[in-house]
Amino acid sequence: MTDPSPLSVSTVMTDRHALVTITGEVDLATAPAVEAAIRASIDDGAGSVAVDMSGTTFMTCAGIGALVAGRQHGLLTQVTVGVTGPSAPVARILRLANALALISPSGADDLTPA
Repeated sequence: MTDPSPLSVSTVMTDRHALVTITGEVDLATAPAVEAAIRASIDDGAGSVAVDMSGTTFMTCAGIGALVAGRQHGLLTQVTVGVTGPSAPVARILRLANALALISPSGADDLTPA
């Protein structure tokens, strides 16, 4: 049986900067892995975390929740967390949910789809 929600999460740490790359679909089943990757990067000492969603093909509100929870963890630990290069489907749901300012690196409504 194939996984109905394919997701790949990878993290690369350079100095104190983490790049978390999310590829595939982020939904109720896979969103916890996204949040866990962001939290792990912070807990491993990252001073900033960029979440690359250029390869994310689908995202539900569970994905928004995971991103916001990861960013909240960053705020509590004084670590910058933000989405970079969202795919068109991700940018669309973030706009529809009025969540761009919550998860952009600058805290502004300035994300441009990849």
